[in-house]
Amino acid sequence: VAMARAAMVAVLVACLVDLSLAFSLQAQPTLFRHGVRRAFVVRSPPAFRCHTKRTRIGQQKSCPALVYMNAKDEFIPATVVSNEEAASGLYKIMLQVDPAVCTSYKIPGQYLKVRKDSSMEKPGFFAIASPPKADSNVLEFLIKKSEPNNWGPGSVWFCDSKKGSTVEVTSGQGRGFPYAGVDNVKQVLMFATGSGISPLKAAIESQELSSKNVKLYYGARSADSMAYMDKFADWEKMGVEVIPTLSKPGDKWDGRTGYVQEVCKADGVKDPQSTVALLCGVKGMVDEVKTVLKDAGVPESNILLNF
Repeated sequence: VAMARAAMVAVLVACLVDLSLAFSLQAQPTLFRHGVRRAFVVRSPPAFRCHTKRTRIGQQKSCPALVYMNAKDEFIPATVVSNEEAASGLYKIMLQVDPAVCTSYKIPGQYLKVRKDSSMEKPGFFAIASPPKADSNVLEFLIKKSEPNNWGPGSVWFCDSKKGSTVEVTSGQGRGFPYAGVDNVKQVLMFATGSGISPLKAAIESQELSSKNVKLYYGARSADSMAYMDKFADWEKMGVEVIPTLSKPGDKWDGRTGYVQEVCKADGVKDPQSTVALLCGVKGMVDEVKTVLKDAGVPESNILLNF
């Protein structure tokens, strides 16, 4: 079995360099679609399989490999179902997408590349705010309105899109929040600022963390710029302790104030070795939260980003 796997690794490397080389090695590729992307399943031919044990009925010892034809993204049309301002400068946009796009979205924290049309040189990268659902072809996004800059096209074009208009999207991309690979987790701490709440909303509403002690530290400048406040009660019912924090609260705010990293430091972290943290937001917040958590004893490998 090990030798067969080694043979397939060699075939896979060859395919990544040049798929034609895989044919010269007598691999057996089959073309098909994986989500919206074209790919090959490559399996070593019988002559290249070096099995030391007889294969039982129903057992497969050759090792197939999935090889994408190229690294270029494929964009397909999606329709704007609704677009509404969720908070100051933040827009909740619902897109109806091809079923293959929804199928490709498997882990909270993943994102789509989105563009207006093929004339847009650089697409935007937008985290999905709705949880993965196999029975829905509508995905939710929370988008901060921003002007074009040297790093990308901004999002004004997306935030100004009208119901019924069409954009183009890729399949789900990125690793998402890889919390499934962290062992012995008792507590989950979530940190978000602004539109960074999007992938954390997906994680909460997936209810994959319902057996854990979950806290959400959500920061914004003011109550007007904090999205999803109408969801907080629902999230609390799902077992999430929601800790909204405002840096410029005004006179009517009676909640926590300052920045999320300061509030977390004041609260402390109980049982840090059994804690995993999910972070999404501005770089300054992410860096400072990492420092607070590591100083509290949370293993660095347990501090997870979705990008």
